[in-house]
Amino acid sequence: MSTFKRPANLEFPKTYYKFNLKNKTTGEIEKYRVQDLPEDRFEDALDLMVNHFLPDEEINISRGLLKSQEGIKEHRELWAEMINQKFSIACFKDDGSNELVGVNVLNVCSKDDIEEKLNIKDDAFSDILALLDYTVKQFDVYKEFKVNSYLTAFGLCIIPAYRGKGIATEMLKARVPILKALNLSVTSTAFTGTASQIAAKKAEYETVYSIKYSDLKHISPRFNFLNTKTEYFKLMALKI
Repeated sequence: MSTFKRPANLEFPKTYYKFNLKNKTTGEIEKYRVQDLPEDRFEDALDLMVNHFLPDEEINISRGLLKSQEGIKEHRELWAEMINQKFSIACFKDDGSNELVGVNVLNVCSKDDIEEKLNIKDDAFSDILALLDYTVKQFDVYKEFKVNSYLTAFGLCIIPAYRGKGIATEMLKARVPILKALNLSVTSTAFTGTASQIAAKKAEYETVYSIKYSDLKHISPRFNFLNTKTEYFKLMALKI
């Protein structure tokens, strides 16, 4: 995990961003807020990621990760470790209901981090992590943006009933005030599917590295992700 620590004077949980969206069916204005994921919702967030992110993530589908209870368990454990760092955010209905509609598992990478060798037993999950590691090394964020630390992510998920409203884009925009609160200037993340890539582009993220899924198998036999609907695997970044 990251050697970067949340500033001691930064309140927790903090609300970073609020936005309104018009319900396309009723015409009513819906209010939302993006804030730190509070401790009493950690398990809810993990359930959301397991129940809605894992089944819909293209590279997970491609490798049949959901067929492996070990892979699901290891995913949840890694997410839990990241969430405990208290960088992750959640989107709630801001109407008094506190309904959890989205989660973005965030982490901070730093130059002086010691690379951990994770003891991952599931082959599919191990290959996915290897792909993410390979991709990150193709674009040196520290060198290109002249920074010592940057904000990254390991999963963004909106629950099905709230998809198609633009909430993912708003959650990605929320990284700007988060960066400012953490005294950082760059966020960089792998976006694996068309929907998340479009959301990131709308939030003014730029593509800093991309590769066709069909070309990945030529780099390593471990990167054989078949039948993905998305053409490109992208690393996208935003500097403020």
